[in-house]
Amino acid sequence: MKELMVFVFTFILIYMLYYLFTIRKELNKIERKRKGKVKKRKKKVDEAKLPVEIQYLVLRYKLDLGKITYWKLLQLMGVVTSFDLALVVTVVSFVTGTGLQLLVGFVLLIPVLLLSYHFIGLHYKKKGMVIDV
Repeated sequence: MKELMVFVFTFILIYMLYYLFTIRKELNKIERKRKGKVKKRKKKVDEAKLPVEIQYLVLRYKLDLGKITYWKLLQLMGVVTSFDLALVVTVVSFVTGTGLQLLVGFVLLIPVLLLSYHFIGLHYKKKGMVIDV
């Protein structure tokens, strides 16, 4: 029961931080661009200014941001990243010793994130949201 509470608390905390510092910042940029535009034309998203997670997905899986709703992608990335970090924190809480906890955390974090991003990339590929070559 304690581990479940740690997982839920960590998930909520990380998602709130991700929302405040990543999602809200990106949505504010989009809103500022829309207020300055009179015409309703779809402008291509500047890929150099995207969050790192989305840049990874775009480069690795050739995602077409013109076909994907950017808001939904940001929300999905926030949920997945929060879930991954909460999972790693929960697993690390079973290990005793601070040094060993840090080591296990670092070893688990990257593969778990890459695996979940792989599933997201496959999901969007299956839906046909990739760049046509």
